Parts: sequence; structure tokens; C-alpha cells
Amino acid sequence: MKLVVTDGANSWNDVKWDESVVRVVSLQEARELKIGIDETESVESIDGTSVNPKDVSIYHLIGEMFLGAWRTYTSILAESSDAPVAERPFSSKKKTVFDRLPAINRFSFVRVNSERVYDHANLNDFFLSKVFPHAEREFVDDWRARASSKKLYRFERAIIADRKAGHLGGGPKPMFVILTSPWALEASLICLLFGPLHRDKAFELPVPSTWISDMKDRILRNYQGSVTLQDPGHRKSKPVITYLSRQTATFRRLKQETHEELVAGLQSLEQEGIAEVHVEEFADGDAKEDQVAKLSRTTVRGCSAPRYSTLSSVVSL
Repeated sequence: MKLVVTDGANSWNDVKWDESVVRVVSLQEARELKIGIDETESVESIDGTSVNPKDVSIYHLIGEMFLGAWRTYTSILAESSDAPVAERPFSSKKKTVFDRLPAINRFSFVRVNSERVYDHANLNDFFLSKVFPHAEREFVDDWRARASSKKLYRFERAIIADRKAGHLGGGPKPMFVILTSPWALEASLICLLFGPLHRDKAFELPVPSTWISDMKDRILRNYQGSVTLQDPGHRKSKPVITYLSRQTATFRRLKQETHEELVAGLQSLEQEGIAEVHVEEFADGDAKEDQVAKLSRTTVRGCSAPRYSTLSSVVSL
């Protein structure tokens, strides 16, 4: 169980796990402990599917935790998935993974309050509102109230995303890359930005071919911005490269010389007709829909820091 849930200690080197954190008991043991599983009036059922990001740092909620959880959740459809397709058009009448999976009813942030979840760039709220508009959101005070009630709660279905449990899963861990056990239900696509891909174990699970493009479709389904959304067929001609720069940011940017060399190298690819190249730099005030629309055309992406992994992980695959 230590590969599923930890105590959420702030230090990566001091991760606590024992029976005070989580304990698995049989029905008989539950009765011996007088938990009250047979007293239906004292048991409150939490219906539907709950996603539980168990961390105190939610800044990279989508890229570092949710995507691996979603990959694992959609893997239950793998045996009945459609034949792989390069890209599903927005107008397709095929059922999406959202239609085929039990709906996600709530996100339960068990260790943080709303201020920690709603980052200053508002990307977490943007993503959750677009992809899961009907899902409830719970925070640490809701869980403290449950604990103080002394009642027994039965969750119909729970998806646990614990970054620190994932770090215990083994394997190489290059900088900014989070590798996990598939049981930890945690993910990061930041590895795509920093050298060779060291795959998260969750991404080895078989899934329907549209497991992530269906999310992109939800984000862009009512898009009416200034960016022209080309038919995905443009990918067959030549790659579309997007370099997401942070050169005007205060922190986590490339040396100016390195940035200029990179831009020059990319521009040479475009001049030679090898690739279509875009150099972008987003600010917090830029329309999120336009950011997604620009990145959605990308087949090869790069970023000078992991800050933008939330959007680029979702829309450029």
C-alpha cells in the first residue's frame, strides 16, 4: 500500500508510511475492530467516482498527477477499445471515453484548501471546468469535518493520485521526471521536455486510442477564438514544432544565448521546408482557449521550463 498512499510529508526524503496512514482490513477484522460496517444507519455512502489527489503541492496538478490517474482509469476500456486511429475528428459520432467510463463526480483535495488548488494562472480551474464541468470539488476542511463526525464513509469508487507514493515505485528518476508504479495512479509528461523519455509506468498500460484527445476535444468544443483550428490531416504533411519560450519571465528561463541559438536552429528547419515552426510565449493574462488552440496544432513541442506542462501535455499528444 505504500505505493498507493503516503502521509504527504513535505520532505521527499521523509515519506511516512505505516498503519496510521492506511490500513487494509477484511470484513471480519472490521467487525472485530467494531468499525460498524453492518450498522447501515451509521454508514454514509459517497456515490460515483472520486479522484483524490493526495499532495500538498497542487501547482502541477494536471501534468504530474491527473494524467497518470486518467491513463490508468481509461485502461479499463482497453479490451473493448476501437481500432487505433491517427486522430478523431471533432465532429465524429463515435462514443468518447467519457461516454464509456463511469463519470468522475468529484475531485477531493484531501490535504489542501481551495487557495492552494487555484493557482495564480488559473490553469487548474480552467482545465477542471472545461473537462469535468459537473464534478464537485472538496477540500481539506470537508475531510476534516468527515473525520470529526466519527462516521463510517463508503466510497463507491475512488482514484488515488499520490506523487510521493509514485516516487517509491522504482526506476530511474531524471530531473523533473516523475516515475511511478501503475498502482500509484500518478503521472508526469514533463519528461517529454527533458531529453530521452523515461516512461511513467502508468503510460505502459493499454488504453483506447482517444484516451487523451477526447479531453482536448472537450476543451476546444465551443472554441470561437482567433486561432484557426486546422483539420488534423495537416500532421501528415510535415511536423508542426512549437517552442514555448519563457524569456520574459523572472525565473526558469534559458540563457539568452541558448534561446537565440535554439530559435535560429528551428527557423532553419522551417526555411528548409522540413517543419512548420512556431515560437510562442504565453502570459497569465492570455486567453486560455487561445493557448490551447495554438498548442493543439503541435506535433513536436518544447518548453524552457515545466510550468506549462499542464496545457502542453494535454493538447499536443
